[in-house]
Amino acid sequence: VSPVSQAEVVPSPRDLGHFIFISHFKNEAGTEATLLQEMMRSVIREDASHPACDMTNPVFVDVENLCNLRNVKDAVRRSENLLLLLTPGIFLRPWCLVEIAVAVMTG
Repeated sequence: VSPVSQAEVVPSPRDLGHFIFISHFKNEAGTEATLLQEMMRSVIREDASHPACDMTNPVFVDVENLCNLRNVKDAVRRSENLLLLLTPGIFLRPWCLVEIAVAVMTG
């Protein structure tokens, strides 16, 4: 039996998915989104019975996790929940509206 190289390992859907996608208007809630992400990750990691404890990246925030803004739709689709940080300008931001629409259409 030959060892499996890193290139041959296919990530599971749990590795690619997210338990929570935090949607926010960066100018109004960027700091809060990052703090929530850190806190939620900590809580999830500490609870072995949490449904997301085996996810590689359970809490998604675009500032940290998104290399290309065009991939935001895929990130929302791969998320089990959308957490919308309601601030005064959230519904004026096109990408926030895209995130909401994709989440609703994805179910």
